Amino acid sequence: MKKYGALFTLLGISILFMQMLAVSAMDMDISKKDISSMAIYDLNKPAIFELTINNNGDEAEILQIYTLISRIDLEPKENFVVASHSEKIVEVKAYPRNVPGYFSFEYKIKNAKDEIKTDNLAMSIVRLKDAFDIKSGNIYPELKEATISFENKGGHSFESIQARFKSSFFDSTQVFSLGPNEKKDIKVDIDQAKSKELLAGPYIMDTEIIVEDKTASTSSIIDFTEQPGIKTTETLEGWLVRRYEVTRDNKGNLPIDVEILIKRNFFSSWFTTFNIAPTNQDRVGLFTYSIFKKTIGPGESLDVVARTNWWFLILIIVGAWLAWYLTKKYVTTKLVLTKKVSFVKTRGGEFALKVSVIAKARDFVDKIRIVDRLPAMVKIYEKYKPVTPDKIDEKNRRIEWGIENLRKGEERIFSYIIYSKMGVIGKFELPTATAMYESHGQLKEVFSNRTFFINEPDVKRESA
Repeated sequence: MKKYGALFTLLGISILFMQMLAVSAMDMDISKKDISSMAIYDLNKPAIFELTINNNGDEAEILQIYTLISRIDLEPKENFVVASHSEKIVEVKAYPRNVPGYFSFEYKIKNAKDEIKTDNLAMSIVRLKDAFDIKSGNIYPELKEATISFENKGGHSFESIQARFKSSFFDSTQVFSLGPNEKKDIKVDIDQAKSKELLAGPYIMDTEIIVEDKTASTSSIIDFTEQPGIKTTETLEGWLVRRYEVTRDNKGNLPIDVEILIKRNFFSSWFTTFNIAPTNQDRVGLFTYSIFKKTIGPGESLDVVARTNWWFLILIIVGAWLAWYLTKKYVTTKLVLTKKVSFVKTRGGEFALKVSVIAKARDFVDKIRIVDRLPAMVKIYEKYKPVTPDKIDEKNRRIEWGIENLRKGEERIFSYIIYSKMGVIGKFELPTATAMYESHGQLKEVFSNRTFFINEPDVKRESA
């Protein structure tokens, strides 16, 4: 047995020595070039190499390229001829059967005399998603388009690539072609309404790739660059109602602390209101400073509206003048005239009212003449209590009383009854009474209040 083992060992060494002699006997030079050392496993796209074979011998060579590695299929499988003293370029394709990764393998070139040359080839096996380099340029506020770089990392040509780019800024589908190792810049529209609300920082862009009915997905990073930016808008309008609006908009992509200061003098501050409450309010001298502070994010704003309503001042002035006028009139009026009316029942069922005119002196007055007017469609009852009128003018429908004088605080009541045989329904209004008098040698005139009576079926009430 030991003899047979030694014999086989010697035979193996002899065969190896003969092969080495055979290899060394092939008089040719071989150079190699990578056309695409990347094979795409999903699409069954091979790695491609270009071999340049120079036959230096005096005879033509019939050659075969092969590998003993079972995980690789090589093409061409057919034999080819290289004439003597000539050069031939052979494109070699390596189809992988194994999973993605970097792979180096040995290949052989054999001639018809079984002389062999051996060399190595290296290839990277990738999935479809790794066959491309996809990057997005930086995005910043106010940018309308994003630029996406789509690069073919290998030497394969793609007639149709469908790619969907999806991120917080856009969602776009593009169809295009790529040549070997070609890079394209693809423009996609940015949704500015969304981007205005986003903070600066990294964002993910998901890309879905469809090639030859094969789908792959990959992700990359978009850098939303920091860019602070505040836009201030001011509006002033109106006259009696003065409207002043200040708006600070965050046009950048960073949260920013903003402040609005509104200055008002002491007088106008009383008539100014705001749409939001101030953060702080200070008074310095004759001025009031209203301060509004807020941290606003991208796309947000701080809006302050100050309304100065001068109508309030006008109303105050008119009210003050009216109060002054009425007070002055009340103080300077020495005689106050008050008129009252009340319902009177009659035997015949006529509509009758008792009218009373009350004169009260605030100071000494003399030569007083009180005049009252009778409404239309009524007659006066000729019995008077407690004072009989000095004059009744039926034509002009006037009734008068004369008083020599009234002392301060003295009061006189003059009453009479009016009636009508026609029924009165609803509101019955009586004219005001008038009094003329002298005070400190000056002639004065004063009017009573307006008086009316509301007559409704089964309801009778006095109103003044």
